[in-house]
Amino acid sequence: MLNRANLVLLGLGLAAVAAASAEPKQCKPGSGGAVPVQNAAAAITLARQAWLSVYSNARWRKVYSPANVLRFEPYRASLDGGVWHVVGTPPPTDPGARGPEAAICASDGDTTVAGRDD
Repeated sequence: MLNRANLVLLGLGLAAVAAASAEPKQCKPGSGGAVPVQNAAAAITLARQAWLSVYSNARWRKVYSPANVLRFEPYRASLDGGVWHVVGTPPPTDPGARGPEAAICASDGDTTVAGRDD
């Protein structure tokens, strides 16, 4: 069960994720056991894992729910400056919708997620 201190820490962590996603992602060279992300399919897989992880720890973040992630299929990933940017396709019935997004370091797979709960 989450107590008040844990909720504050979780809130600070989510705020840090949101702040980090507003700035360009800074990647470090791969180290030790780091596995480089070599293609778009691998980047999309990492993004899905990250979204599921956030949702399993913060169910109120509906933007990362499996049902919402499915709404934005198919996903595409583009590599820019050593960072994979993963975004979905808005549903035809809601062309202005924004789904979950992710920025993934190609060098080591470090992932930052972004998404807006409406």
